[in-house]
Amino acid sequence: TPRLSWRRRVLGALLGSAFIAVTHLFIIALANLAFLAGGGVFRTIAPFILIMDGLPLLAWLVVARDFLRTLVPGLREEPPT
Repeated sequence: TPRLSWRRRVLGALLGSAFIAVTHLFIIALANLAFLAGGGVFRTIAPFILIMDGLPLLAWLVVARDFLRTLVPGLREEPPT
């Protein structure tokens, strides 16, 4: 994302990578428990797994909304002049 200092970029990349790694390990642990308990349990946690996979993308979309508005003209609050 432009206009961020290098310190914030590195910190954001490290924290974001750690968050993604922890959530994926959590998802793998949940899936492992579901398969050990039988296939029926997997149906219960599948929506949760899909949500956890999409959270990093949604968080980035919220944080980078100003950058996305300059990148994609259709996302601007006001029509271009």
